[in-house]
Amino acid sequence: MGFTRMDLESAVCFLCAVVFSLFLMVFSWQDLHRKRIRVSWLYGFGTAGMALTMIRCVLSVIKDGWDWKKSALQITVWLLGMLPGIFLFWMERQTKGAVGLGDGCFFLITGCYLGGWRTLELLMGAVFVSSLAGGVWMLTALLGGKGNGLWEKIRKKKLPFLPCVLPVWIWMLIASLG
Repeated sequence: MGFTRMDLESAVCFLCAVVFSLFLMVFSWQDLHRKRIRVSWLYGFGTAGMALTMIRCVLSVIKDGWDWKKSALQITVWLLGMLPGIFLFWMERQTKGAVGLGDGCFFLITGCYLGGWRTLELLMGAVFVSSLAGGVWMLTALLGGKGNGLWEKIRKKKLPFLPCVLPVWIWMLIASLG
């Protein structure tokens, strides 16, 4: 008894979610504890993401009865998932490193796993969560602060971004189940 196309497509989607979850946990941990991520690990997850993207593109073409014109739009939207990563690369240049280069690499690879709309949803949710985390961090520093130079101390601290992505991804997974 073999896989049907839908079963195979579901299995690849599930595999993408599992590998991406592992990818996110590893790099969130690194960003939280070391304030940087290992570039060498990006190669492995990036290669896996590109392979899964190619499989999904081929499955999309097969599902549409080898009609390339019909599949081209779906594949284009999927590949547009890399735009948030490119945007973060641009932001890193514009802010002279305030936005980390690793965040751009992370979201470039995320586009391979999640595609266009879900990557954008993840990025926007993470920006919201990081804004909340930054506000809470600043408020606790102000309420627990001891006087002069507090604003300078807060300004020089860096809030890791990738741990703010994790709760958004968990929310997205739970929302997709229901």
